[in-house]
Amino acid sequence: MWTRRKRGHVIGRVMTCHPTMGERYYLRLLLMNVRGPKSYEDLRTVNGVQYNSFKEAAEKRELLLCDNNLVECMSEAASYQMPSSLRQLFVMLLIYCNPTNPRELWERFESLMSEDFKKSLNLNVREIHYKVLNCINDVLHSMGHDINEFELISEYIKPSSIAREAKEGHYERNIIVSEEDLLLQNKLNTEQRKAYDIILDRVLSNKFGAFYIDGPGGIGKSFLYRALLATIRHKGFIALATASSGVAASLLPEVESPFSI
Repeated sequence: MWTRRKRGHVIGRVMTCHPTMGERYYLRLLLMNVRGPKSYEDLRTVNGVQYNSFKEAAEKRELLLCDNNLVECMSEAASYQMPSSLRQLFVMLLIYCNPTNPRELWERFESLMSEDFKKSLNLNVREIHYKVLNCINDVLHSMGHDINEFELISEYIKPSSIAREAKEGHYERNIIVSEEDLLLQNKLNTEQRKAYDIILDRVLSNKFGAFYIDGPGGIGKSFLYRALLATIRHKGFIALATASSGVAASLLPEVESPFSI
């Protein structure tokens, strides 16, 4: 049970929470809407039924039925966050909170999300409008999404070069490395292992390097490349592999020929 505060005249503030913070966010939502709770169990109790999570309790209290909680989240953030941070939050809400009416949320907060462009750039209203949309799209692409999924406006929005690069980066960072390829490093011969260690050391120490692996067909060059790609990608780095032809590209996982890049 919570104990009543002895000093009554104290101004308190409940710490803000991002919607992606899960139970912590739903706890805050309940605290802001439930009057006089006496314990965490009390907060999770609705109509005499105690639920296992704060999210369930919030759902039963119908706090998640509409976008009101998302509007409150954006409104509160707008009172102290910079426009760039507000755009980041808007993207998180689109992806993780599934607003019932994304366009209405966009129209309501477009002006607040564009304040920095209004002040720092010599742009007209239309240019600012698309500048904000493109910034939002760039962030969405970095997370594997596209702004047109959410139909914020009636027009189709073309991805900028930044958005395209961000989407490619997201794809490269999320390549699934097979268990078989991860174990290849244990099967390298002496010469392969020497090259593997030298190249991997350059990557992990963030140093520049150019290496040329030479030898006739069938001696294990592709085997070495597969081992390097698997290790580097598994460690969270982007490994962009290319080959001179489609035939050569077919020997390696997730690799392209220069003509397709």
